[in-house]
Amino acid sequence: MTKQLLCRLLFIAFASASLTVVSASSFASGSFSKSSSGSLQNSYNHGKSIFYKKIICKKCPLPKASVTMGVAKEVVAAMDSDKMLMNKLSDKERGAVTHYLKKRYKLN
Repeated sequence: MTKQLLCRLLFIAFASASLTVVSASSFASGSFSKSSSGSLQNSYNHGKSIFYKKIICKKCPLPKASVTMGVAKEVVAAMDSDKMLMNKLSDKERGAVTHYLKKRYKLN
């Protein structure tokens, strides 16, 4: 084999391996959705983020709570009545957290 042919083969092998790694990692990210419900997926992810950052963090209303279906129901019920949650979260944030909990724990 000539040196030029060997270089071409190595370049092709490297390029195809790189494309495989890049495409596999983009599909494995977990937060990408090709569905038409992109805004619902964003609401779910936004609600999840707020829930863990503002409701069950160390200095939050339910610090490091073990989240069960029962806890999720209580939080959803408290979203529009608990003064602390209403002051801590905006209407949009409360809606996103409610959406996340209802979808995650299959609440009605």
